[in-house]
This record gives sequence, C-alpha cells and structure tokens, in this order.
Amino acid sequence: MREILINGKWIKGNESTAVHSPFSGELIAEVSMADEDQLSQAFEAASRAAAEMNAKARFEIAQGIKKIAAAIEQRKNDLVETIIAESAKPLRYASAEVDRAIAAFSFAAGEAERYCGEVVPVDTQASGTAKTAFTKRVPRGVIYGITPFNFPLNLVAHKVAPALASGNAVIIKPSDRTPLTSLLLGEIFLESGLPPAALQIVPMNVG
Repeated sequence: MREILINGKWIKGNESTAVHSPFSGELIAEVSMADEDQLSQAFEAASRAAAEMNAKARFEIAQGIKKIAAAIEQRKNDLVETIIAESAKPLRYASAEVDRAIAAFSFAAGEAERYCGEVVPVDTQASGTAKTAFTKRVPRGVIYGITPFNFPLNLVAHKVAPALASGNAVIIKPSDRTPLTSLLLGEIFLESGLPPAALQIVPMNVG
C-alpha cells in the first residue's frame, strides 16, 4: 500500500484506491486515500509550515527549491517510468514532462530570490512631493492545489514551485488516476531542507 504524505510523514490513509495502467489495465499500486479528518490534519500542519516558510530568508527558500530541481534531475528515470506506468504517456513525452518540471523549479528558485515589491512614485500630486511609497508582497499562507491526470508531474510542479518560492505551504490533491508521480515528488521534497509540512501530498476521494 502506497502511503500519503501528511505533516512530513508517510501515513496510511483511512481509505484506499487502486491505480491501473490505462494502457494494459494492469494493477500498478494500491494507494492510500485521506478522509476528511486526515485532510484537516494536513491543513493544520500546513498552517504551521506556512509560518515557518514566512520566517525563512529568501536564500534559504531558493536553496531548498534548487535541491528539488537537482533531485528531480537525479531521479528522472524513476519519474519517467512512473508517469508512463500510470498515465500511459509515450517515453518522449514523459521525459519532456520531467524536463519541464526541472525548469519550473529552477525558474522558481530564481523568483524566490527576486520576490519583492516595487517603488511607487507618489509625487504626481503636490501632496506627494518628496515622498516615496512602496509595495511589499507577502505569502498567501496555505495553497490547496487540485491537479489533473494528464500531466501528473508538470501541472503539479506549476502549482508547487511558485507557491514555495513565494513562501507558502502547499497541499496537493492529485488525480486518483495518477497519484504516484505526485507522491514521488513528495519523497524528493522531504530532502530539500524546507519545512517538512510545506508540501503535503494528500490523495482523497471527492464525492
């Protein structure tokens, strides 16, 4: 049984689902699914992780994201094989998807270093003479991403990478048809040095 990632730990869900190859119909894996109580636990953990992310310096977040990009590249074969198995995507397209995910995290690392506001001129009226205003960007907190089956890594990366770069915590609910790739990304994330609950992979049935 493939476990789910909540609060930096692999746990057994209170429900489960079977993942089959859309090409052959073969059973690939049994995957745990969270119930409402476990989803609530994930949100509580994400709230704490969001505060930790907000307290981190930009270079620390950037370093963590760079580690994710490097680890995706190191585990490219594992990711490609998983994408092929659960989505029946041809090799060339699965490989390209992993490359795009590497790029997404690499770009996000740079954005983490540049995450800032801007100076706004206010001397367009007399009352603003010799005055300067500025804006400051702040994290949203907890981001909940629901991702589809057709790009099980790349569309997850497009949600996770920018959310982390801007100092948020993320909960991903992957498609129940392709949850394995997201769970593999969860393994990679745990080695990044970022707060363990800043990314949680929580498959669940939605009625």
